[in-house]
Amino acid sequence: MDAFYASVEQRDKTIMKVIIPSELTALGQYLPRFVGLVGESLWFKRLDHLDAEQHKSPFRWKIISDYHWLEMAIGFQHDVLTKEGVLRPELIDEHRHSSEVSSNDGRSTRAAIARRAKEP
Repeated sequence: MDAFYASVEQRDKTIMKVIIPSELTALGQYLPRFVGLVGESLWFKRLDHLDAEQHKSPFRWKIISDYHWLEMAIGFQHDVLTKEGVLRPELIDEHRHSSEVSSNDGRSTRAAIARRAKEP
């Protein structure tokens, strides 16, 4: 099911309302398109840069965690969708755990994501 677009006339303005499904499986179809807006290679280049930055110091990890959490979460969910073929409800907030594991033991976030996505 694609997003539903509706134009609503209010006085002298036309307002566009976008209705996106809220169920997890339906949302999965939007991730590749969203990442595709920027370009997949640019998106993951950005995530790799953020990953490298978060390993430079605990303070930078905190900045990445606080200010770039949405980028990291979208990247994580895109990886889960790519590997599993569907978004998994039990991994909804796992990007933070993966980042914490990564920052604590030196492994890359991508490796932590791959490891966590393979767990049953």
